[in-house]
Amino acid sequence: MKIYSTENNRQQKVSIIVPVYNGEKYISRCINSISNQDYDNLQIIVVDDGSTDNTLAVLQKIHDDRIQIFSISNGGVSSARNFGLSKATGDYVMFADADDWLNPNVIGALVSAEQSYGYDMILGNYSRNTEFSKITDRISFKELTKDEAYRQIINPYGFYGSVWAKVFKMDIIKSNNLLFDKNISVGEDLLFVYQYLNLIKTVGYSDAELYNYCINNHSVLHTLDEQKIDQRLDILKVYEIILKQKNIKKQSYYNRLVAIYVRELTDWYCYAVHFKRNELSSLLKTKINKYWYTFIQDNTFTVKNKFAAFLKYHFPILAYNLKG
Repeated sequence: MKIYSTENNRQQKVSIIVPVYNGEKYISRCINSISNQDYDNLQIIVVDDGSTDNTLAVLQKIHDDRIQIFSISNGGVSSARNFGLSKATGDYVMFADADDWLNPNVIGALVSAEQSYGYDMILGNYSRNTEFSKITDRISFKELTKDEAYRQIINPYGFYGSVWAKVFKMDIIKSNNLLFDKNISVGEDLLFVYQYLNLIKTVGYSDAELYNYCINNHSVLHTLDEQKIDQRLDILKVYEIILKQKNIKKQSYYNRLVAIYVRELTDWYCYAVHFKRNELSSLLKTKINKYWYTFIQDNTFTVKNKFAAFLKYHFPILAYNLKG
């Protein structure tokens, strides 16, 4: 295990991209958590994605010469992040969501680890706390194999495929013209991280809680309506893109990927039957059939989780009513 102090190697610039849409209630908390880091060489890019509230007015009250505020027409988070990348001039790039915030003193430690061992990427942990967490100025890191890194981001029990709590090298992004897929509105960050991971050699990991994720406690099952189904189905597109990768079946994480995909499929099949989307439910059922045996045999999910998927697959109306 390697330990790094935030006092080392401060010369490299870090660009932090923050897309925001109607974030007047929380954007200042996010930006202040970045501005108040003990690492000075920052480019803070805030992309207002067509907000209709007072987000811009709130941002203009924050005084920090390192902040660059851009206002664009509403195009979704992928477009906003891509715009931010087009303006980024840092050696490294990080992302933050407007309703989240960084813990103190983490950027210096991340840059130090990048420079000391030449990691092409660093994965960090996160918390779901509602208050600022205390992070010391010494954070431990370890090197992951590529296989371990893939398994870390393809994870059913966390948000490790998200772009936040990670550090990317800008030259790798730029030289490969890596962008977020504007046609995918759910899971676009997992696809970006996976594609970036395909391009690199070394990955560092810290289990320290570097980032605070503001979670919505309302279940999708309780808030989903028919109009949202097609948009949320984008997550299936992401898994399908990855499943089409060359030699994917030879990868150690293949069965895990399939298991997560099938669990998602059973969820959406349950919703499609409930909303009487017959064509969609038929398509989803065909996809479930293709991978069902792998899902049952794999140990990614508990017996309880598998039984829930079984109910959604074979008794979707009952399963929906039990959950709803």
